[in-house]
Amino acid sequence: MNAFFIIVELNLLDMLIGKKIGVLVILGMFWMSCQNSYHGLRKAADKKGLNFGFAVHTSFFNMSADDPYVKILKENANTLVAENIMKPVYIQPERGVFHFELADQLINFAEANDMKVRGHCLVWHQQIPYWMNDTTLSRQELLQIMKDHITTVVSRYKGRIKEWDVVNEAIDVEEEDNFRKSVWYRVIGPDYIDSAFVYAHRSDPDAILYYNDYDAEGMNEKSDAVYELASKLVKNNIPIHAIGLQSHFTVDQIDLDEIKQNIKRIGDLGLMANITELDIGIPSNDFGPQALEKQAHYYGALMQMILESENSNSFIVWGEHDGLSWIPGFTEGKKVAPLIFDSALNPKPAYYRLLEVLND
Repeated sequence: MNAFFIIVELNLLDMLIGKKIGVLVILGMFWMSCQNSYHGLRKAADKKGLNFGFAVHTSFFNMSADDPYVKILKENANTLVAENIMKPVYIQPERGVFHFELADQLINFAEANDMKVRGHCLVWHQQIPYWMNDTTLSRQELLQIMKDHITTVVSRYKGRIKEWDVVNEAIDVEEEDNFRKSVWYRVIGPDYIDSAFVYAHRSDPDAILYYNDYDAEGMNEKSDAVYELASKLVKNNIPIHAIGLQSHFTVDQIDLDEIKQNIKRIGDLGLMANITELDIGIPSNDFGPQALEKQAHYYGALMQMILESENSNSFIVWGEHDGLSWIPGFTEGKKVAPLIFDSALNPKPAYYRLLEVLND
């Protein structure tokens, strides 16, 4: 499967004012494919032993089996993660009342198509139900709530969900001690993180357990704080196995050398380091063929880095196509087109760059 841009710059002489005008003409984008157009990424990832896939949008749960979105999942991914529906507010909106219908649907779909599922996420400061986000609870009450939630959810999918984002985004470097002042922190204290991992491990001893965060991919104050947290957890024999590098980037803010250095130091702790929520946004005022090629370069470079890393085996893109990405809305339109399929579900240069790297 091949794709290419034929881009010609025509220098035209404006006879009236006597200056050249550069006209960028995109003649076309072409690709040759076999009958099954998008099998390439899944097959190639399987051959590399790489967990590759997408965050699944909530709209998936109302789609028919022959929907193009579903087809792309089947033909490209060997790993899926729910973008939203496994967060606490969806799973346990009322205390003791669990709603597993959509999570079951995703896992059944994945198993029917020989895919893995990542669990996302068990403990977070956002998207938790009102009754859980209650600072009037005692430490013991909130610990019990957390234990009940983790135990119920992880036990239900024991052996079926292979890895979990146990604690999500607990670090805030604007705070003096680097911990986000969530309800978990304010009521329980920083050791809520330790307890969450212990509860998850007891519920499924074979599951791979992650701490997951953003802006901690390269070498910076945030990644230093995550590294310090991970070091303490490892030193205290808390069952943590991996760090999730969310990787919400823009095309002009990626330092590959720093990311590689950070992955290595995480590995030195005996932990995996994987890309868990990748998207690479393009500034809306810079969108065009050159930006798309730059985006493709970074997708490919990050994939190459994960393949070469001794403590990495997973590469998850945070959404299937641009039309359902959270980035344009979150950035008020300042960043666009962050994924590997466009909003019409056509593969972008980034798709073909990933395919090239995986097939190398």
